[in-house]
Amino acid sequence: MDRYRERLIAHLEEEISLLKEADFPIEKLYRRRDFCFGRDYYRMRELQEQVHQLSKQVGELANRRTKCALSYKSKNYEGVMELLTGLPNRIKQERKYLDRQLHGAESLTIADPYFFSWSGTNKIFDKESKYTDFILQLIPLSVKYLEVFHLPGPNSRIFSKFNKMISSIKIKVRFVETNEIHDRVFIKNDCDAVLLGTSLGGYGNKLAFILPIPEEDLTVFSNELKRIKNA
Repeated sequence: MDRYRERLIAHLEEEISLLKEADFPIEKLYRRRDFCFGRDYYRMRELQEQVHQLSKQVGELANRRTKCALSYKSKNYEGVMELLTGLPNRIKQERKYLDRQLHGAESLTIADPYFFSWSGTNKIFDKESKYTDFILQLIPLSVKYLEVFHLPGPNSRIFSKFNKMISSIKIKVRFVETNEIHDRVFIKNDCDAVLLGTSLGGYGNKLAFILPIPEEDLTVFSNELKRIKNA
């Protein structure tokens, strides 16, 4: 038992013993300087109650389905509809959202099997060069270290242009060829990650979702990436 609790019990026992004396004037309790440790005790009790109420509110919010910050009503995300991308006439807003997700990253890990692939003309990328420019512009200037996990046998033109440009701005880069990854994942500074339901070649072109990855899943996924790198 901690000393504070022991002191409080002893104090209350003393007060109770006084109250049991029939001729003891109750008003004297309120004049005692140390009555329940004075005003500080009540302030502490009040703070404890406030913390308790906040804790209850946080617990209630944690169990409630809430509307995502990407709501079309949110000014911060300029029209992105929930977590869905690929809607008509929204490509500018959706690209801005992805830029914001990666903004300020010093280390960036991209797991996209088709990162260095272009499947042909679509409504967003009518030329291979436009797709290449897009993935180059996607890398924030703040990035110092970049990892890209992709399928073996990348498009040589896209790969060469990307590698040359990244090297020219002094970013330390590592490319890892693997067949073990299916989903598209972007990890910022090893601690914040999103899953993109389409390869970048389909971003804004096909309906897909961008979903935040829970911390527990990110830890396991990152460990698997380390295993793949060291294989």
